[in-house]
Amino acid sequence: MIFNILFFVLKLIGILLLAVLALILLIIITVLVVPIRYTVRLEHGDLLYADIRVNWLLHLLNARISYKDEKLHIRLRLLIFTLYDSLKPKRGAKRKQAELSALSGGRKKPDNRDLSSGKNAKLKETGSKFSEADRKMADTEPDRKKSSDITGIDTQKEAIISDSDKTVYPADKKMEGKEVTHEGQASGKSSDAFEDDKSILLRIKKKIISVIEKIKAFFTALWNKFARIFKTASDIRAKIKLVTDFLQDTQNREGIRLTFTESKNILKHILPGKLKSTIRFGTGDPCSTGQALGAFSILYSFYGDNISITPDFENKVFEGKHYARGRIRLITILLIILKLIRDERFKSLKRNFLLLKEAL
Repeated sequence: MIFNILFFVLKLIGILLLAVLALILLIIITVLVVPIRYTVRLEHGDLLYADIRVNWLLHLLNARISYKDEKLHIRLRLLIFTLYDSLKPKRGAKRKQAELSALSGGRKKPDNRDLSSGKNAKLKETGSKFSEADRKMADTEPDRKKSSDITGIDTQKEAIISDSDKTVYPADKKMEGKEVTHEGQASGKSSDAFEDDKSILLRIKKKIISVIEKIKAFFTALWNKFARIFKTASDIRAKIKLVTDFLQDTQNREGIRLTFTESKNILKHILPGKLKSTIRFGTGDPCSTGQALGAFSILYSFYGDNISITPDFENKVFEGKHYARGRIRLITILLIILKLIRDERFKSLKRNFLLLKEAL
């Protein structure tokens, strides 16, 4: 009995696991096989208008990107549920607005009468304080004048006494510091002249040494510069030789050709299958307008009559209307990439490219 129950539980768990694996496999196959469809509408001239719509699995998941009146709008939806909307305000912003409105509504405006009465009361109090201070200052002014007169008399007396105590000897002031003999003067002059000659010679020597050092530094810097230029030129020549050898190798050329063709296939699959475009352009210069017309003519090889290009050789203008529709299957892109990765030519190209990168 216990074994039967245990076997039933294990059987149920296995069935659930198989169902989950089958569901995951079904989702992966659906994502790879079901194409992603897109449509693009674009108008440009005085104003810019763009509308890009992407949908998958019968509009189960759809996205829209639009630009109109200088406003960008991005929206992502799953069935009828909006997963993301750039123009929709967030919940946090709504709560903040509600809180701010509640706070502003709860505050009361102050009454002008109360403010005026408070101001008058303060002015009265300050006026009374200032009047009392003025009275006190008026009472103390005569005492201050008396004390200042007494101090002035005392200072005059002290100045007279100090002047009487001073004795001036003009002859001593003149002779002070001037008792020097003629012999001392002559010896001082000769020593000063010798020191001046010595300092001049030292200055000349220092200038000559500095000039020689500057010349040496100039020639060494010039030599180092030429050496660096020669080294960089030799390095550039070696790198160019490595790149040319890499490009001239037959295996590498085949790998590059294979990579280019597979990339072209991926681009061809991604580009719209249906396109209608009308363009009117002009650069203001007939020569450059003709050159641009030659570049635009490459599009005729891909889409033929679906493109209409009208050049304006006189005015500077760029106007147009475009409509494109296409689809992308992820399994197609995945198969192209797997085919490219498994090819031996691509593997050898990858190895050689890594070696070239290390050498450079």
